[in-house]
Amino acid sequence: MKQMLQMKNFTAVLFSWLIVYLLLVSSIVDAEPIITVKENIPYNNSGQTLDIFIPKTKHNTTVLMFIHGGGFDQGDKTDMHNHAKYFAGLGYVTSSINYRLSLNHPYPTAINDATEALNWLKNQASLYQYDPSKIILIGYSVGGTLALNVGLNADNNVAAIIDVAGITSINRLIETGRIPELKEQMHVYLSGADPTIASPISQIHKGTPPTLVLHGKDDGLIPIWQSIEFVDEMRKRNAPVIFDVIYNAGHEVMLSDNLHYPKLLNSMTEFILTIDKTNL
Repeated sequence: MKQMLQMKNFTAVLFSWLIVYLLLVSSIVDAEPIITVKENIPYNNSGQTLDIFIPKTKHNTTVLMFIHGGGFDQGDKTDMHNHAKYFAGLGYVTSSINYRLSLNHPYPTAINDATEALNWLKNQASLYQYDPSKIILIGYSVGGTLALNVGLNADNNVAAIIDVAGITSINRLIETGRIPELKEQMHVYLSGADPTIASPISQIHKGTPPTLVLHGKDDGLIPIWQSIEFVDEMRKRNAPVIFDVIYNAGHEVMLSDNLHYPKLLNSMTEFILTIDKTNL
């Protein structure tokens, strides 16, 4: 009798897991058709491309532009695909861009490329049915730096910026940074340009768009004081900023396989929803 009960319990558990598995498979199969992906679309005359993710049912007029990290000398737009697909699944048109890397194309080439990608998105608004005045720039690591560089430029007129663990003061990082490889990457990127001028913290102005800054408290690559000093300067200038520290997280905070990712996603989603509902 005991063996029979154990067998029944085992069968019930197995059946439960089978149901869960089938539901997961079903949700994946169902999720695929709700997003159309168009890859490697040229956005400028320098050979740079972006990928765009279009929800079949658009619930929002805001569009999101993701900018990858990689120390300015590596990385690819595919690094941001998980994030772009996630928000496309929520009804946003999203994009992920490439830009020229610093080994052969130093500052300000990456900024110029990202600006051209932004302009491309504005020009395609009627085709993909979103509001060209409601573009949010989202960058991770040096992608966050680029998002700030582009978004803080008043001429670009973006709706908002999300900076995740970006370098906001290149000059201070070079002066006090503890990682020689990162400092060398900054020297290659600048190629003799003034690091203060290239730093987002020097570009804050009265009309700065709403900005969400996220940073892992234990970031060992780009120290959290980079974000703290930037947020302090934003507040001194009465610029709209939200600062969310992700405790016990390092620089991997935006990698989708780390345990802090749900917290990061929640913060980003709340901020994006707020911007989306705002009449600009």
